[in-house]
Amino acid sequence: MGSAAYNKTLSERRAATVQKYLAVHGAARVPMTHRGEGATQPVVQCDLRDRQAVIACLAPNRRVELLIYAEAAAQ
Repeated sequence: MGSAAYNKTLSERRAATVQKYLAVHGAARVPMTHRGEGATQPVVQCDLRDRQAVIACLAPNRRVELLIYAEAAAQ
């Protein structure tokens, strides 16, 4: 519901929080990076007028996605 700049910052903070949580809870030695996408990667679009309905509709866009890559075993 905020500006694009505010939502981008919020997205980056959300991703950083998840990264910190994982590091504190056992994944500290796993190389990790994070980034916030803001409104650039939505999963839903909402064309509603009621504020509460829009907030509920946009909930799937407020997410953190993890990409996990396995390294090939050394030969």
